[in-house]
Amino acid sequence: MPPVISPYKPRTRESRGAVPPLSLSRDAVRTRSEQTRIESRDAGDYRDTLEYRAAFGAYLRRGLDGLTGFQRTALLEDVEHRDQSTAGSAGGFAVPAAYMDDLVLSMRYASAVFATSRHWDSRTPEGKPTGAAASFPASTDVANAAAQGAENTAPTQADPVFTQVAFGSTLGYQVSQRASIQLDVDASPALEVSLSRIIGERIGRGFDRDSVSTSTGASGVPQGLLSASGFATFQLPSGNTSSVSFASLVDAVFSSVDMAYMRAPGACIIVAPATLAAFYKLTGTDNLSIVQTAWADESGARVPTLLGIPVFVSRQMLALGANNVFAFVGNLQYGYVTRIVGSPEVIRLEERFADSLQVGFIGLYRLDGRIADKSAGVLLQNSAT
Repeated sequence: MPPVISPYKPRTRESRGAVPPLSLSRDAVRTRSEQTRIESRDAGDYRDTLEYRAAFGAYLRRGLDGLTGFQRTALLEDVEHRDQSTAGSAGGFAVPAAYMDDLVLSMRYASAVFATSRHWDSRTPEGKPTGAAASFPASTDVANAAAQGAENTAPTQADPVFTQVAFGSTLGYQVSQRASIQLDVDASPALEVSLSRIIGERIGRGFDRDSVSTSTGASGVPQGLLSASGFATFQLPSGNTSSVSFASLVDAVFSSVDMAYMRAPGACIIVAPATLAAFYKLTGTDNLSIVQTAWADESGARVPTLLGIPVFVSRQMLALGANNVFAFVGNLQYGYVTRIVGSPEVIRLEERFADSLQVGFIGLYRLDGRIADKSAGVLLQNSAT
């Protein structure tokens, strides 16, 4: 690439006789913009530039054919950055960083596991996103404690248990939706925001459906918290069938999981909406509800707490009932790994729905999940009688 000549180069002693430019030429402005884009890309935040954001918005509204040469170049830089060989209708473009926040927040609100688990940005040794089969290291060490040393005595050997969390090929979640041509033209920047939120909510609900289930993690589907090979089950004593007593709940929450997990950041309780409503009606020894709304997550959203532990809702969790697994208690920062491959992508479909005067959009985000540390959580189960 030829060297970039800045139009703002200061006058030197040799150039004092030259006439300074009265204004910047269009080519000079484009040259400086090109340099800014390249510097941003090399710094790793090319999606955060105004150029890429504007190009992405223009692509959503007009498609590749409606882009200027510089907008097309900005988008193709994304394809080059992710080492893809196709673009346009055959491939997607990464969501700009400005809209990524809306998408991720929507996913956090729609998926309890995505909001609370540990996120693994899966990459090759060269730093490129990869969804190929891979392993994530994990360990369990709650059974070991340091011993008091003695003079001239070797320390007691106590090795932690190291494991490998195996991930298969990560396929990802897909969202397909349509919009009228009139909305596509008139929505302006609101279209990008709306699409980001809709895609985030749908992918979040899909991930919540799979991650709070009995899935074993086969065929690219995330492993569920309720998997038979996952967390242990703690069944409440008799008398807790369709409801839960305050004393039984306290015993279950504070005696079933090691307190090292429950005191660490990331401790949480996941229940169904109906179960949270039942807990709101449950009072402690002070005759006040045991559920309080006094904790804010990273996004600033208010989150209810149960006995001081943040509570998240999943519609996939069973409600209270005989022998039902009604809650997860633990710390998913240790207990569950969510694998993320690259950034969400959006593809615009120009002709597929043209006979209905509509434009199609496909959203794609490659996600997977596995249970990492089984001792970091427990499933609470109602009694049979």
